Amino acid sequence: MAELSLGQVFLMLDINKAEKTLKIRVNLSAQPNFQLKSDLFSDITSEDELPVQDNKADMRFGTPLNQNDLNNLVKDGLSKKTESKSKWAVNLFQKWRAHRDGLNVEHRDILHLSNEHLNMLFGYFIAEIKNEKGDDYKPNTLLEIIISIQYYMRQNGRFLSMMDDGDFRGMKAVLDSKMKDLNRQGKGVQRRQADIINEKHENMMWNNGILGTSSPQQLLDTLVFQLSLHFALRAGQEHCLNWQSN
Repeated sequence: MAELSLGQVFLMLDINKAEKTLKIRVNLSAQPNFQLKSDLFSDITSEDELPVQDNKADMRFGTPLNQNDLNNLVKDGLSKKTESKSKWAVNLFQKWRAHRDGLNVEHRDILHLSNEHLNMLFGYFIAEIKNEKGDDYKPNTLLEIIISIQYYMRQNGRFLSMMDDGDFRGMKAVLDSKMKDLNRQGKGVQRRQADIINEKHENMMWNNGILGTSSPQQLLDTLVFQLSLHFALRAGQEHCLNWQSN
C-alpha cells in the first residue's frame, strides 16, 4: 500500500465526511413528513376523520345560520375603539365638507364619490382642518384620520388603499408636506429633557457605595457613569456636574 501524505489523508477524510452528509440529506429528503396533526396545531382526531353518521349530524353541524347571524359574528369581532375612531373621522370630514364651499363637487355620499374627487377633497381636508381649539392636529393624528376614513369605506364595501394607490398621489403629497411642516414647527414632537444630576445626587451615589473603587462592580458603574456624563448627553447645559479627577 502506497504511503499517503498528511494532506492526502485530510482530503480523504473530508471526502468521506461529505459523502456521509450527502447520504443523510438524501434520506431526509426522500421521506418528507408533512404531518401537522398535533395538539399544537389542531384538535382533529382520528375519529373526526371517519364518515359523519346521520344520528350525529345535528350535534356536529348545529343550527343553520342566516346572513344576519354572520353579520353579527363579524361585527362582534371588530374593535370598538377602531369603530369609534372611524365614525369620528368620517363625521369630521362630513362637517368640514358641509362648511367648505367652492370645490365644485356634488354633495354625494362619500362612498359614491370617484377616486378623483376623493383625492382632491382629502387634500384640502388635510391641509385645512383644525382641532376644537383651533390648533393644528399632530402629524400622526392626520395620518390616523385618513386611515380611519379608509377603514370606514372598506367596511362599507368600498375597498381603497389610499397610501398605495396612484389615484391618491395628490392627497399623499399634501399629507406628507403637512406632516413635515408640523414636525419642523415642533408640533407633535414630544421632547423629553434629561433629568439633571446635580452635585447632591452625585455625592449620594458616592456615599451610598453606588460609585467607588472598592469592587469591580463599583469600578464598572463608575466608568459607565463617567462615559454617560461626558459622551451620552446632547449638550453640556443638560447637567451641572463639575467632574473632578481624584
